[in-house]
Amino acid sequence: MKKISVTSFGNNIYQLIDRIIKTGIPLEIERCGHTIKVSLDGYKKSKLDNLVAHDTLNCDEDEIIDLKVYTWDEGKDL
Repeated sequence: MKKISVTSFGNNIYQLIDRIIKTGIPLEIERCGHTIKVSLDGYKKSKLDNLVAHDTLNCDEDEIIDLKVYTWDEGKDL
């Protein structure tokens, strides 16, 4: 949860509110030693919804092409 000053909130109010709506992550505003929390009412979003997909592989591309797939056969000894 990000904590910002009331001045910063006032200067960027629309962008900050749009970000709260998009992500569901509350925002804390600090003024004169007090903290005010801005959040969506009744918003339940999974943390997994904030994950970003990445286009990466953990191996060489050729290893995927030559991948051997084994099937389970209970009657066969391993």
